[in-house]
Amino acid sequence: MTNEPSNFGHRTPSRAGQRIERWDPEGERFWERGARYVARRNLIVSVLCGHVGFSVWSLWSVLVLFMSPRTGLGFTPGEKFLLVATPMLAGAVLRLPYGYAVARFGSRNWAVFSSAVL
Repeated sequence: MTNEPSNFGHRTPSRAGQRIERWDPEGERFWERGARYVARRNLIVSVLCGHVGFSVWSLWSVLVLFMSPRTGLGFTPGEKFLLVATPMLAGAVLRLPYGYAVARFGSRNWAVFSSAVL
């Protein structure tokens, strides 16, 4: 006997592009009907989007260190600190609207949009 509720819904997430209409992680039939594919796909896309975002911010911090007068970009140590701190501060402040946007537009749509903008 499974823990799956009887009102699972009429649509099974078995094809690409479909969404999970009702989340039931304890139901065995839920995963057999194709939710495993959708959940795995969403996890992979989320990890890749997070990796791209983290990589961009991390690379910026390292690149600022190499901005020297020899390259034509002579910044003082204070200006370099500001160049690194500003994106970090913006990221910290934008967490609130970012969290709201996930709930408003959906995590998949928002992940694709924010990665494209980044």
